Amino acid sequence: MDKEPNPLKNKLVRQAIYKAIDIDSVIKEASLSAKPASQFVTDAIFGYDPNISRPKPSVEEAKSLMKKAGVESGFGLTLDVPGYRAIEGEAIAKQLAKINIKVKVNPVRSYAELGGKIDSEEQNISAYILDYGAETYDAGEIFTSILHTLKGDLGESNLLTMGYVNPEIDKLAEEIATTFDPKTRLAKLQEATVAAMEEMPMVPLYSKEFFFVFRNNFDWEPTAFGAIYPFEISGREVVSQ
Repeated sequence: MDKEPNPLKNKLVRQAIYKAIDIDSVIKEASLSAKPASQFVTDAIFGYDPNISRPKPSVEEAKSLMKKAGVESGFGLTLDVPGYRAIEGEAIAKQLAKINIKVKVNPVRSYAELGGKIDSEEQNISAYILDYGAETYDAGEIFTSILHTLKGDLGESNLLTMGYVNPEIDKLAEEIATTFDPKTRLAKLQEATVAAMEEMPMVPLYSKEFFFVFRNNFDWEPTAFGAIYPFEISGREVVSQ
């Protein structure tokens, strides 16, 4: 960052970034097979809230948020991206330039190198693009592992948000961790999602669309996050017509 205090600590700035990014344009420019994300998990994950939609991009509204945050003149930051996603980073940079955020895209060699920067004690990193999949098929891990302050068994992946702290989100995460009735849990997850999307500790971009081709004598249903488990694949009889 080239400005102190860090503007990204202000949720209005994070909201402005979200509002300024025309994700359909980014997807097209980077030749991605993807769909815009409205929240931190996809509709295949328990806890997804169908009532939350991604707002239409608006540079004017984003500028208004920047003005309210006191950074109308903007600032500069470095966006770390895996090398093969540099085009995506540049597409985002062009859009954020419209609200006076000057983005320098820094391609790193691998996710391992990116992870090293995030996990380092110095955390010499402004912002980055990262894939994340809720492998438990439950949105709860977003709150208990990533958004909760590091405390005991909670917040083990809080470094992904560079140490995000919010007592309201912590309280919701703790309630999620002890709520097991499906109906009550779903309501609690969706309540937490609404609160998190207001806070915008991470900016949702898109969810990838996966395509698989397999022979017709095999039977297999892809998982929600694209992993391939051989034990889930079975043979099936093919009857010639």
